[in-house]
Amino acid sequence: MASMIDTLPLEVIEHIIDILASDDRRDNQYRSTYMKACSLTCWTFFSRSRENLFHSIKLHDRYRKSNSSCALVHVFAQLIVERPQIASYVRRLDYVMKNASLGNITPVPSQLERVTNLEVLVLQPELGRFQWQGIHSVSRRVLLRLMHLPTITTLKLISIQSFVLSDIILCQNLKNLHLQRVVIGEETRGSDVSPQLQGSPVIQLRKLELSHSSIQGAQQIIRQKRADGRPIVDLSELKDLCVFIANLEDALSAGELFSYIRCLETARLIVPETYHAADLDIVLSTSLNTLVNLTVDIFNNLADAQPLRGLNHALKGMAGRNHIEVLRLRIQVFGEVTCEVGDDWGLLERVLLAPGWSSLKQVYLSIFTTREDTWPQDNLKKIAETQLLGLSSSKSLAFNFFVGEGNQLTSSMSVFSPS
Repeated sequence: MASMIDTLPLEVIEHIIDILASDDRRDNQYRSTYMKACSLTCWTFFSRSRENLFHSIKLHDRYRKSNSSCALVHVFAQLIVERPQIASYVRRLDYVMKNASLGNITPVPSQLERVTNLEVLVLQPELGRFQWQGIHSVSRRVLLRLMHLPTITTLKLISIQSFVLSDIILCQNLKNLHLQRVVIGEETRGSDVSPQLQGSPVIQLRKLELSHSSIQGAQQIIRQKRADGRPIVDLSELKDLCVFIANLEDALSAGELFSYIRCLETARLIVPETYHAADLDIVLSTSLNTLVNLTVDIFNNLADAQPLRGLNHALKGMAGRNHIEVLRLRIQVFGEVTCEVGDDWGLLERVLLAPGWSSLKQVYLSIFTTREDTWPQDNLKKIAETQLLGLSSSKSLAFNFFVGEGNQLTSSMSVFSPS
């Protein structure tokens, strides 16, 4: 039988394997299935399959099996000692740590320092939050080595208390930062940030995601200045911002963050209650000249019968001073108050079809409900035919209307797609 490499050029074989790997990574449940099969088929497939197999890995401190004496992270650490080439394949590392490993019991294995081509690093505890400054000294050294790799472009920190500013300064090529439940702490006694600033480049972010009680922490990072007045982290060239706005304080903080940005193109605002959406035009005011894509997610937890009440006010405030081309409105409805298909839906149409939205090309309106008895999908689907007929029949823009069931937005809040 002819060899595969005699039949197809190596470049074609590698491209096919890359496509399979890309498809495979979309579903974590079946991740690496294709690559394992390809790597066992023949030597022609082996090298490229192994690169894709170890491209993205997720490590836990928990044991593989109940009767195992070795945690997954230590299994991988031993593997890259025995097979050093594997460490060079890793581009994304998700490390989920047990709280016990953050004390003096099981430090992060130092062998992880062999991973030197890392581009994306995600750190989070298995449960609750952990104190960054209380971390084992060996663990902190290893994690900082990974964070400060010149190849790191994306950093995601989840559920971390007392994270110190000095530990992010040396992430010199960082472009994407995601903070979720991160609280900035005081610098440790005797530490001085100034020496680290000398000669270190300004971090120029392109994408920033702030969800779940992290906006104040981001504010502290952005406000920090060098001795020459330059910022440690510069948002002026930021292209993409996602922010969770839980209250008025968050709205004010978000407005400050937007004021630092000069060329924002994409924004996603996550609002947990209907009435908080009323001030979004003020929050976005400094970026309306450059903003092209806007997504607003609203969680109607208070069961307001008119979930667009605050949003319509904000959209009306943006009219005549925006260049938005794509608008995505996604509404998650909870509670027992019965849905009212009232004039608020019609007002949305009148606002968006007014001359003040001349750049608008696409509108996506999605409604997700958890209560079929109070928010029946059949009634909601009629909104497009009764209250939104102008948008549905518009020739100047494409209107997409969708009604679904379940907590769709709740799960999407934590989605992070490095770019």
